[in-house]
Amino acid sequence: MKVLVTGASRGIGYEISKELLESNHNVLMHCNQNKKALEGLQKKHDNKSHICLLYTSDAADERSSV
Repeated sequence: MKVLVTGASRGIGYEISKELLESNHNVLMHCNQNKKALEGLQKKHDNKSHICLLYTSDAADERSSV
């Protein structure tokens, strides 16, 4: 399954991302801050069985949302 998780850098979003990755789903994680929190998950789960991508942006900053 391919899944987009917003707010993935903390709280419920982080835990959902973690569980999905551990279940070998393809996960696109999005956050607007605290990218380092997700880089550990990305590194741990970056293998051929599934895809883990990380994107950051701030909706208030037009340039970061392009």
